[in-house]
Amino acid sequence: MFGFKRKAVTQRVIEAVRPNIAAAQMVGGIDRAFWDDRAVLGYLFGQILIFIKIQGGNRLSNTETAQILADTFTALSNANGERIATEVARLNQTNEPDFEAAKERGMVVVSYTLGLLKNEQHEPLVLEAMYSIEDSGSEPSRENVSGYLFHMFWTERTERLRETQL
Repeated sequence: MFGFKRKAVTQRVIEAVRPNIAAAQMVGGIDRAFWDDRAVLGYLFGQILIFIKIQGGNRLSNTETAQILADTFTALSNANGERIATEVARLNQTNEPDFEAAKERGMVVVSYTLGLLKNEQHEPLVLEAMYSIEDSGSEPSRENVSGYLFHMFWTERTERLRETQL
């Protein structure tokens, strides 16, 4: 793929993932440890992978995909995206449990939101979101469930951080 197409894919991926940064800031803020948090990196990586696949299909080489990943992390973090992407690659290769669980969760959130999740009626995260929404007296519509799933990760991360600071 030519560089200008890679850049277009990168921009679309950044735009798709950027709301996560706003949600993180809104729920608990972005602290020093944010860009080193294995769960945060896994969650964002899972979403980035889905969006790269949607935007670039199978036309992207491994090198182009790695560059999109680094450029995306640079844009999202305003820091060294190469360093973050290198750490993500290391965590992905070592199958680190927190990273892997969060990566899967990020993929589920995006796949459900876009209507791409197979067997969504059996997905534990989706079921949890639906039950919580119903318990609050609201309709568990796709929009409500997507919103709940989106904010659930960031709320849980904030709670984890508070517990470790006590």
